[in-house]
Amino acid sequence: MRSPLLLALALAAAPPAWPQASPPVAESPVAKAAPAAAPPPTLVWLVIDDGTRKTIASAAQVAALGAMTGAAAERGIELRFPTLDGSDLARVDADTLWSGDPRKALAAAKRYGTPATLIARLSRAGSLWQGRMTLVDAYGKEDYVTQHAESSNVLAFAAAGLADRLSKRQVVAVARVVGDHYLWIAGLRSAADYARALKYLQSLPVVEALAPEGAEGDRLLVKARLNVLPERLAQVLSLGDTMRVDDEPPPRGSEAVLHFLR
Repeated sequence: MRSPLLLALALAAAPPAWPQASPPVAESPVAKAAPAAAPPPTLVWLVIDDGTRKTIASAAQVAALGAMTGAAAERGIELRFPTLDGSDLARVDADTLWSGDPRKALAAAKRYGTPATLIARLSRAGSLWQGRMTLVDAYGKEDYVTQHAESSNVLAFAAAGLADRLSKRQVVAVARVVGDHYLWIAGLRSAADYARALKYLQSLPVVEALAPEGAEGDRLLVKARLNVLPERLAQVLSLGDTMRVDDEPPPRGSEAVLHFLR
């Protein structure tokens, strides 16, 4: 590879610690065939815009949310709602949940012990109710939308959509595959960028080990030991604002190009 100076900077910035491990293996078919356990509870931040102001539904109002909790229960999903005490309101408010960074909602949900949170935004648009939902956990976020004449149908759709997405994520977790992947990191302009990019990747829960392999121009080639498939890594990166997976085909011998944003 060219750019030996840049590679040396990367190695100096973050010396790799590559653990000895057996060849990449997938979990046994027996483990995959085992009955799936019920997913842990999901905290729901339900924000309602009635045209004059936005309000957050609390646990005290759960009796009025039967369309949502009932649809979730039918799919084996347990929903929890915030108490909206001073601790909650010090972390998030209705406007933040409506249009802000979903990571703030996830951080505020930690006190409830739920690994995932659903932000459900309900608003009136003429004769219809619109729903805009965001499911977020430590591995990424997913958005989905709907509209119905009845708000109860929007809430039921929100719960059904949550169940579908949690089920897919559970399948990914069960089919856990540990393997080594060669990835390019593009857009690195300095030693500080190299250091930050490597430190960021090493902090992700899906990355078990990381080692620089070579450099070319503003790109660094790394060998990453992931405990998920690269597609899942793309979801994880979408949650933050440090890297994205480029749409361009990766160079031969690698599996993806990660673009360093800042």
